[in-house]
Amino acid sequence: MGENMHHILRLCYSAELIKVIVTFLCRDSAKNAQQDPQFGSWDLSGIKQFQSWCKEQGAIEFSPHISGSRLSQQSFWDLEWNTQYLSKLIDAYALTFLRKALLLTHIHFGVDFANPNENPELPELQRLARTLRLPSPQEVVTQLGNDEELQMVAARWINSVLVSTATKERLRTDAQYLSHPTIFELVGLPKHYDTLTEEAIKRRCPTTGKEVTDPAICLFCGEIFCSQASCCMTDRNKGGCFQHREK
Repeated sequence: MGENMHHILRLCYSAELIKVIVTFLCRDSAKNAQQDPQFGSWDLSGIKQFQSWCKEQGAIEFSPHISGSRLSQQSFWDLEWNTQYLSKLIDAYALTFLRKALLLTHIHFGVDFANPNENPELPELQRLARTLRLPSPQEVVTQLGNDEELQMVAARWINSVLVSTATKERLRTDAQYLSHPTIFELVGLPKHYDTLTEEAIKRRCPTTGKEVTDPAICLFCGEIFCSQASCCMTDRNKGGCFQHREK
């Protein structure tokens, strides 16, 4: 892979992380998320510096035409966030991007990574970033706060999204597509069926509070509920499984 392609890869990497930052800044969850002592955080002051730069330049102001977004009520540079929540999200999406980038460079460009498991004690995120010669998410955020060229590019990216949203009322900034950062998989089932039946016995019907009748389990979230029992039947003659699917 040549230097030109590596430059494009790094640019796409920065764009992905900026997209994650802006998307979640426009959601209330970024501000209202609770602190979790199990997870750490890292310095996100670069985002605040980028917001200050936008304010000085008069870039990315509020957009009242975007419903359901914090940008419809306040300017981009006034948006606040929970540092732990946002840094965890940035790491998760960065890891997904780096995994895809590693596969792309190996399959399409034939790059042979001699020892991808070098320094196995390091987190996967750090190992992949080093292998691909890309900065860490924290370094990208720091660059966003200090590099005026990146700030100008990022502002144009964000404004292009706002313009696109303004011309298509069905779109919303907080609904910009971000694929889920984890691997899609169904809920794991226990080795023995008895374990599953015992778990079903412990559950209670959400309607009556009694034992679950004809229990069913959702393999997407693991919730157990009544399947075809009359206690959870609606006036539309729909049972518990159908109601759960509509949630």
